[in-house]
Amino acid sequence: MVRELYICLCLSYTILGQDFSPQLAYVTSQFEKESFDDLIVLWGDLQNKPIDLNNPNEIRQLPLMHLMTEIECKQIQDYCQHRELISIYELQSLNIKTETLRRIKRFIRVSKGEIKQPYTHTKSIFAATKFQSQEKLGHTENIYQGSRFKTHFRIRIPINNTWDFGANWEKDPGEPIWYHHEGANNFTGYICHEDPKKNRKIILGKYDLNLGEGLLFGTSYRINSPYFLSYSPTNTIKATLSAKEYGFLQGLSSQWRKNTLKFGVFVSSRKLHGNRTPDKSGLFRSSKEIQKRKNIREAILGIWIGRTLMKSKMSWSGIFYQKENSPKQWLQSLYFSWSYFNINYSGEIATQDFEFWGILQKFNISISNNSLISIQYRNRDYGTFNRYNSDYSHFNHGYEKGVLYSFQHLFNEKWTLNCTFDHYSPNYGENQTDEILPGIKMAIAVSKVTSNRKVTFKHQQWSGEKSKKKLKLFYQEKLSSKIIFRLKGCYANHNKLTNSSIDTRLGFTNPNQKTKFNLSFGMFNTRNQALFWDSPYFFGNYNSKFNSGKGVIYSFTYRYKWSKSIKYGIQLIQRSYVDRAVIGSGNEKIQGHSKTELSFYLKWAST
Repeated sequence: MVRELYICLCLSYTILGQDFSPQLAYVTSQFEKESFDDLIVLWGDLQNKPIDLNNPNEIRQLPLMHLMTEIECKQIQDYCQHRELISIYELQSLNIKTETLRRIKRFIRVSKGEIKQPYTHTKSIFAATKFQSQEKLGHTENIYQGSRFKTHFRIRIPINNTWDFGANWEKDPGEPIWYHHEGANNFTGYICHEDPKKNRKIILGKYDLNLGEGLLFGTSYRINSPYFLSYSPTNTIKATLSAKEYGFLQGLSSQWRKNTLKFGVFVSSRKLHGNRTPDKSGLFRSSKEIQKRKNIREAILGIWIGRTLMKSKMSWSGIFYQKENSPKQWLQSLYFSWSYFNINYSGEIATQDFEFWGILQKFNISISNNSLISIQYRNRDYGTFNRYNSDYSHFNHGYEKGVLYSFQHLFNEKWTLNCTFDHYSPNYGENQTDEILPGIKMAIAVSKVTSNRKVTFKHQQWSGEKSKKKLKLFYQEKLSSKIIFRLKGCYANHNKLTNSSIDTRLGFTNPNQKTKFNLSFGMFNTRNQALFWDSPYFFGNYNSKFNSGKGVIYSFTYRYKWSKSIKYGIQLIQRSYVDRAVIGSGNEKIQGHSKTELSFYLKWAST
C-alpha cells in the first residue's frame, strides 16, 4: 500500500485529464449506462484531433460523439456535404440548439481548401487514486493480494504529426499492482501511425473495432438506447487506453483508403480470463481468482473492404475466430446503407459458418427538418457470434427477434419529444430459456430546454409476463452565472414491487472558472431493482453508480485550476444504509452500515 501511494504521489505532478462536465451531463440525462469511460476517451481523442467539417469522410464520425440528437446530426452532415465552410460558427444558421453547439465546439474544426489547419497535439499523463476507509473481509482475513487503493495511470505522447504512443496501467481495490511472474496488473498500450495525406492508419497494441451495425463487432464508442434513435457507424478502428479488461482487441490493425474504396486488416491475440465477475471488471484479488486470470487463448484474424459514395456505403467483412478448447469459426458480415432525399436505409446480414444468421434492417425517414421516424427489424439465431457488444438489441445482447418503431420531433427550440415502441420475442431455437420473454416495451420522453432551465420527463413500460414500469424526472436550473441546481427522481415498479430514488446536486463555478465544487445528496429505497445514481464524475475513478436497499448517499467534489496547465480535485462519497448492519457478502463484506470513499486527482497538459 505504501509503495502504491508513493507511486501515485510521484506521478501526480504530471497528470492530465479533461473536464467534460457539460458533455457528461448530457449523455447521463439521455442514456442509461453505468460508465461512459469509452466516450470520455473518444472525446479526449477528438479534442486533440477535431473532426474536419470540410472532410466528407470525417463528418461521418459526428454521431460517435453522442452529443446531439440524430436530427441535429443529420442537419450538420447535410449542410456540410453541399458547401465548404469557412468557420464552424456557420452552424449557428441551422435549427440547432445553442447548447448543442457549445457541447461539440471543442471537437470540430474547419480546414480551408487544401491548406489544412494543424492539429493541436497534447502530451498527457493521467493518474488517480481512490481509497475506501472501511476494510472488507477480503482484506482483514488477508484473502486479497493487494491493498484497498485503486490506482490508475495513463500516458499519451504524440511523437510527431503522424505518430502517437499511449500506455495504461490500472488496478482495482484488493488486486495486486504486480502479479508474481506475470507482470503488471492490467497494463496495456498502443503505438499508432496515422497519415491523413496518404489515407492510412496502423495501430499496434490495444484497439477498438466497430463493423457495420455491430452484429459481429462493436467493442466501444457505441451507445444503444431503446428510448432514442441509435446511430450506425460502419467501419471504425481506434486506438484505446480504456482501463476495461474486456471488449477490446489487442494486436495489429491497419486501414487505408484509395479513392472511394477503404480496406482494413486486423489481427488480435490475447489471453482471456477463466472466470468473469458479474460486472466484467476483472477483480482478480484472491489466489483462486488469480489462477484463472489470462489462461484462455483467443485469436482473431479479419479483413474488410468497403466503398463510400455520397449517398451510399457498402462493406464486407470476413473474420476467422478461434478460442481455446472451442471449434474454429468463420464469420462474415455484409453491410449496406443508402440515402435518398429524406429516407435513409441501413442494414447488416451476418453469419457464422453459414449455420447461424443475424439480420438488422433500419429505415429512418425525415418528415421535416424537425421530425424523424425510425423503423428497425432484427432477428438473430441462437449461436455464439458477437462475443463483444452489439448495439442492435433493444436492451440486452440476447438472441431475439423484434420490430422497433421510434419517433423524434423538435416542436421548437425548446420542446423535444421521443417515443419508442418495441415488440420482441426470444429466438433460441431448440435451446429454450426464459431469459427473454415475449413482450412490448414502450418509452416516451418529453424535454424542454432553455438558456437557464432543462426539464425531461420519461415514462418506460415493459408489458408481458414480467411487467415493469419506470418514471423519471430530470430538472436543471441555472440559478445564476455561478450556481446550477440539478434534481433527478426515479420511480420503478418491477413485478408489483416499488423502487424509488431522488438525487440532488448543487454546483458552483466562480467567474474566472478556476474553482468548481459540487454538493450532492440522494435517497434510495429499492426492493428488487438497483437504481442509477447520477453523481459528479471523476475520470479514472470508478464509483458505484447503482444503489440497492434503503439509505442515503452524499458527496462533496472540489476542483481547482491551479494554472493554465494544472488542475487538481478531491472527492468524498459517503453511503449509509438503514436496512442492514453489514454491507456486502463473502469477501466483500463490510462490518457496519456505511462506507466512505476518498478520491484524488491532479491534471497536467502540455501542447
